[in-house]
Amino acid sequence: MLIMNQKNNAVLNLDHIKKVFTAGGEVLAESRGGDLDSLGDYDTAERAKAVLTEITCTYSEYSTYTSAQRFGVHETAFEPPKVYTMPKE
Repeated sequence: MLIMNQKNNAVLNLDHIKKVFTAGGEVLAESRGGDLDSLGDYDTAERAKAVLTEITCTYSEYSTYTSAQRFGVHETAFEPPKVYTMPKE
């Protein structure tokens, strides 16, 4: 999944992120190399934690669909979300 930062000037790929966490009102991403990137800055620590929860909920969502019957079997596919955009506020 990709995360568009709050300023809409950078996209981070979660495949290259070690962790996403809050520090006060800021949501930060730590790369596997140890670099820190700010994903967004919010008025309160509670709002930052709520945004972090939104990210985890979005990451855990999957779209499911069933294809047409093929060889007498219905195939079900799961597709993960592609992008999460950080809220402005």
